[in-house]
Amino acid sequence: MESLALLAAVIMLVLMLLGVISLIAVFRKPKTSGARGLFTAMHIASIFAGGWLMSLPVGIGARFLGLIVFAAGCVGLLRIFRGTSRS
Repeated sequence: MESLALLAAVIMLVLMLLGVISLIAVFRKPKTSGARGLFTAMHIASIFAGGWLMSLPVGIGARFLGLIVFAAGCVGLLRIFRGTSRS
């Protein structure tokens, strides 16, 4: 049981870190194509992670956290592509 609780804690930590990093990355504009690719991959990962957490049959708090991570990834991805089309 301890290993299961540890695994759940690690998964939640990764999800929260993806959400925070996505929120920070939303406000930074990638200047190079390498940074744009890295930010795109990170935002796609946060979209999948947040969507996965929202789809689980768990409490409302975890689903809300998944929604925040999902929204941060979507906003970041839209901002990257919208900024690319303008330049």
